[in-house]
Amino acid sequence: MRPLVLVGPSLKGYEVTDMMQKALFDFLKHRFDKRISITRVTADISLAKRSVLNNPRKRAMIERSNTRSSLAEVQSEIERIFELARSLQLVVLDADTINHPTQLTKTSLAPIIVHVKVSSPKVLQRLIKSRGKSQSRHLNVQLVAAEKLAQCPSEMFDIILDENQLEDACEHLAEYLEAYWRSTHTPLGTPLNPLLGGNLGSSTAPPYPAAIQAQRNRNSNHTTTEASPVERRRLIPADENYHNERARKSHKEEDYRDPYRDPYQDSYKPHRNRGSPGGFSQDSSRH
Repeated sequence: MRPLVLVGPSLKGYEVTDMMQKALFDFLKHRFDKRISITRVTADISLAKRSVLNNPRKRAMIERSNTRSSLAEVQSEIERIFELARSLQLVVLDADTINHPTQLTKTSLAPIIVHVKVSSPKVLQRLIKSRGKSQSRHLNVQLVAAEKLAQCPSEMFDIILDENQLEDACEHLAEYLEAYWRSTHTPLGTPLNPLLGGNLGSSTAPPYPAAIQAQRNRNSNHTTTEASPVERRRLIPADENYHNERARKSHKEEDYRDPYRDPYQDSYKPHRNRGSPGGFSQDSSRH
């Protein structure tokens, strides 16, 4: 299961963003009861890029720098998230340090990124001022962070919640997660959707591999046409087919007794591919 991460409407750690994201967490906890795991992540998981973890020189530079988290702590958090994902429950990360989708693009998490968006900067500004002077002091920082998220192309997000009402945004997110849940919990015998990400459309893989499906189509197209000699022999009742085979064999024996007949002309040809693996027979070429 891909973990879900919320970003926006501005920076985490400020009241407006924390308040709106907490409302979504509470909704998801009750809506997907017993199907969801919401966990807080304090380590800076943006450091879990493959280029960093697989490069000893970069690892040493980060360890020497004054980063919020050590690489060992980050790697431990990544392993914990993967362990939660193996339970096939929905996994939601309340990540303290993630405020932009580019922080996770090169990590191995491949998360579902949800943009909690306030479309109007004026509305966001009023919300921040309504939280008191302690939040108004950092008004510009929060507005700049919101503007950076607004400048991101929509392809960077799996889902954008830009509804004016909290209830509408919650239902939008719930519909997406219900579709994701169904695509990852298919009944036995139904193939899993190989793309469990941004596009959760109604298209599904065919129930048979392409080669088998093509053969089934060819067989259905030939139902109204005249059957080949081999197929006619298969359709003959068992008793009649037995007598016909006896007559055909006795006729061949007479042909072999002909002194002027080439003894190698009617040599036995393997039926279909029973001769050698991957072999090609005369009967199979008729189909």
